[in-house]
Amino acid sequence: MSFRKDFVWGAATAAYQIEGAAYEDGRGESVWDVHCHDTRKNPEGKQNILDGETGDVSCDFYHHYEEDIQRMKNMGLKAFRFSISWSRVLPDGTGRVNEKGLQFYSDLVDALLEAEIEPWVTLFHWDFPQQLQIRGGWQNPESPEWFAEYTKVIVDRLSDRVSHWMTLNEPQCHLIIGHVQGNCATRYWNPKVYRFSIAISFAMRFSWRPPSNSVLRKRSTSWQARPGPTTRPPMHRALASLWRRVYSQLKLSEQQQARMPLTLFAAMLMPTPVPQNSSALLHWPLTTASQAGRAMSG
Repeated sequence: MSFRKDFVWGAATAAYQIEGAAYEDGRGESVWDVHCHDTRKNPEGKQNILDGETGDVSCDFYHHYEEDIQRMKNMGLKAFRFSISWSRVLPDGTGRVNEKGLQFYSDLVDALLEAEIEPWVTLFHWDFPQQLQIRGGWQNPESPEWFAEYTKVIVDRLSDRVSHWMTLNEPQCHLIIGHVQGNCATRYWNPKVYRFSIAISFAMRFSWRPPSNSVLRKRSTSWQARPGPTTRPPMHRALASLWRRVYSQLKLSEQQQARMPLTLFAAMLMPTPVPQNSSALLHWPLTTASQAGRAMSG
C-alpha cells in the first residue's frame, strides 16, 4: 500500500476533547458541557459518560498548546486539524464576540505556522452552544444563519493565514448518535426512526449499501460485494439543503474564499474469501485495512 506524494501526514483533534479551560476567559457552555455534567443514571444504571468524567480540564491544551506543538514538530507532522469551540468565541452562540477566545485560536495558528505545521480548521465538531440549543439547536430554521454568523467571525480573523477549512465533522454520526439514538449530546431520542438508524448510518458512512441492498457474486475463488441500486436517505437530502442555506449566508470576500468540505467518517473494508461449503449469502465477511495490509506484505 502506498500514498500519493501530496498526502498530508498530521494529527486531528476536537476542541472539547483536548482544550479544557471550560469555564475560563469567557467561554460559554456547549451541549457537551451539559451532557457530561448530567450525572443522572438511566434505567440500566449507566451515566452519560463513564465514571462521570468531563472535558473541564481534559488534556489542558488551552494552557499547553505550545508544548504540544513542539511534540508534533518533533514527530515530523506537517499538519494539525483542530476544531474551534463555537461557544468559546461566541458564548451565547450569536452576538457578542469573546475576544480572548478568538485570540487563542489566532495565537494557535501563529504557533503552528512558526513550527512549519499547516493548520487545518474544523468549524464544528459537535460542541453546539448551549444557549442556542435551548432555542432548538440545529432543528431551529434559523440555525444556518447562526452558523453563518459564527463562521464569518472565524474566517475574518483567520483566513489570512488558514487555507484549509472544514465545516462539519462527521455530520452523519452527529445526526444519528446525537439526534436519533440519544447516546451523545444532544441526547435526542427518536423511537420512530431508531430501529432504522444503524442501517442508515452504515449507508451514509460507506460508499456501498447495507447487505440487504447488495449482491454477492462469486468471481474465480473469491467473493466480492457489488453495490446495489442507491438512493439518498431523506436525512442526507435534508443535510444538503441545510448546508446550501449556510453557504448562501456566508458571503465571503474573494480573499476569504476557500474550499470548505465536510469531514466524513470513513473506513476501508474489503471482502474476504468465503469457504465454498459455507452459506455465503447469509454472511458479509469483511477484513479491516490493517489485516489487508498484513496480508499484502506477506
